[in-house]
Amino acid sequence: MYIGEMIRQYRERKEITQKDLAEKLNVTPQAVSRWENGISMPDIYVLPKLANLLHISIDGLLGYQGDNETKICEEELCKFLVEGQPKEPVLSQNQIDAITGYLPGAERVSGQRILAIDDSAFMRMMLENILTSNGHIVWQAEDGQEALDILKNKSVDLCLLDIAMPNKNGFDTLKEIKKIYPNLKVVMLSARCQECYVTTALNLGANGFVAKPFQPEGLIERLNHCLQMGDG
Repeated sequence: MYIGEMIRQYRERKEITQKDLAEKLNVTPQAVSRWENGISMPDIYVLPKLANLLHISIDGLLGYQGDNETKICEEELCKFLVEGQPKEPVLSQNQIDAITGYLPGAERVSGQRILAIDDSAFMRMMLENILTSNGHIVWQAEDGQEALDILKNKSVDLCLLDIAMPNKNGFDTLKEIKKIYPNLKVVMLSARCQECYVTTALNLGANGFVAKPFQPEGLIERLNHCLQMGDG
């Protein structure tokens, strides 16, 4: 069931009109109608209040409510998150670390096989220089599909994955990687580091998140931490 159908079902169940719901959310009735008809999606920052008004958890509104009928299209949610314009502030790396559970002090690791996935050739080259200078073996992929093709033929210990990429965005790529290779470590590397992006990445299975721009040593420290985590 798509999110618009969930909104309509729970709004009608609570006997709330589109106009009443719009007033409580400070949006237009036309906006609510567009959501329910699948024309657009509610802003992610409306979701907590929307879920509260409809007496449903955010997880229930966006994911599962106990059966397959309430499963929304995750691809649509990820597309919205990638292409939307978040209003919340960009997080600092320290704030991201608090969400991801990063702890400093991991021993330095070398000799790992790392796949750098980014549509920027300059960023891939910079990552390769940083990683190889720290003793790692590096492959490059310019998008998600190329990354998946490489993973079929290469044994990889960790992926560095951008979010905003053409053809197959980072969230879609992350889901496929974790489905096929559930124990493969994935660290997101993106300038899109508002809380919604960080938490979505973690919910989809990411093992870490590093904000662009980054300092080489900071990146290496977080990769060391991730590489020494348990599987999964």
